[in-house]
Amino acid sequence: MRKILLATVLLFCSVSQAQIYINNTLLNPKQLVETVLIQPGSGITPPGIKFNGVMQTNFSPVNDQAAQWNINSNTIPSLGFYANQNGILLTTGNAQVAVGPNNSGTKTQAPALPIEGDVDLAILSGSIIRNVAVLEFDFVATASTLSFDYIFGSEEYPEWVGTAYNDVFGFFLSGPGITGPFSNNAKNIALLPTGEYVMINNVNHFNNTPYYTNNGTGTTPLLNPDVQYDGLTKKLKATSDLQYGGLYHIKFAIANVADTAYDSGLFISNFTNSNPTPQTLKTVTFNADNIQIYPNPASEVINIRLENTMENLESVALYDVLGKSVLKTKNVDSNQTAINVSALSKGVYLVEITTANHIKMTKKLMVK
Repeated sequence: MRKILLATVLLFCSVSQAQIYINNTLLNPKQLVETVLIQPGSGITPPGIKFNGVMQTNFSPVNDQAAQWNINSNTIPSLGFYANQNGILLTTGNAQVAVGPNNSGTKTQAPALPIEGDVDLAILSGSIIRNVAVLEFDFVATASTLSFDYIFGSEEYPEWVGTAYNDVFGFFLSGPGITGPFSNNAKNIALLPTGEYVMINNVNHFNNTPYYTNNGTGTTPLLNPDVQYDGLTKKLKATSDLQYGGLYHIKFAIANVADTAYDSGLFISNFTNSNPTPQTLKTVTFNADNIQIYPNPASEVINIRLENTMENLESVALYDVLGKSVLKTKNVDSNQTAINVSALSKGVYLVEITTANHIKMTKKLMVK
């Protein structure tokens, strides 16, 4: 075998210096959805909660692949975790593997009841699916937008990037107004702002690097006290438009690909169903001087940063001199982002910046 399986017994009382705490011994999957994942006041009551195809009840057993995570009073800004946050964790092994420090580059603990196969994850990976964790439920849209935050982490990073061991996950949403290539006409809303699916071979130290965090390989001096996974995505947001009153189905799924070793996990939080904030006039000081684009001229990656302002980026669009849209990112939710322009032809482009307060500004960019 390419990997050595580790049989490690982990206790709920996490390593003392870790800032993230995992509990997979208290709540069953149904309770995790109803009391941890769903945001209070959202009006969402999710019927038909299933885990790995089994309908969950109040008396369903807990599952070692589904857990609650929370952060203590110390933040972990490099990973997108902030004090007193919490959410659910789905993993390909025992969820306790996610607990730091990162003292191994090969951490694996098989789930108690391993399940193989999932049609949607097989479509994404094109390979054999093992150690599946699938949590799914229905909900009625009480507003026009679904959104939630997530971070994907894996022990497959960084050694197995670009190989067949491309552990995979997806958020498969189906319902009124949605058409996609997955079961029940679902679409996968685990997307980068570029529109690419989020997976190991798409987000790593080579590709889409602004969305990737190198967490070391478990050897000194790269020992990390926070989480075990060797690599993680930045905190990303999954969103979709909904039709008010429609019945929707959401499926959170993650699995090992090709083998059963090297665990991967999904941290999910802030599941909410809301209406967009109405656009109103804002009395804020913001002008073109607050926007920094560098390098300019550029040939590969440009960095866009808002300085000396409380504004955050919402989206960035590039237009050619004829006004044709050539590139767009959205849901940035930060004061900075990086965009790869290497595929664009040489010439002058207009960069349109839209802030979270719906303020738009344009600047010129030269691609060489």
